[in-house]
Amino acid sequence: MTIELLCKETIAHYRQRFLLIHEGHVWNTLTDLEFLKKIGAAKINPDNGKVYPTAAGLLMFGYESEIVYVTEDVKKVICARWNNESG
Repeated sequence: MTIELLCKETIAHYRQRFLLIHEGHVWNTLTDLEFLKKIGAAKINPDNGKVYPTAAGLLMFGYESEIVYVTEDVKKVICARWNNESG
């Protein structure tokens, strides 16, 4: 999953609100990518240097289809761990 899966329009709306509430904040001059990293919505993978959305970023700026897809994957991992620990 890459940062391109986030909704640019939603990011723009959020940034506009941030700008109005935090006028003069140093983050207002950042690129979208740098801004997303600062607010915890994106993170650099140290293994490959690529930027990926965090769970918070996906929930805030992701499309419903991507959120549902990731949620299903998370459920599978949790169930597998639960079964391994319980069994």
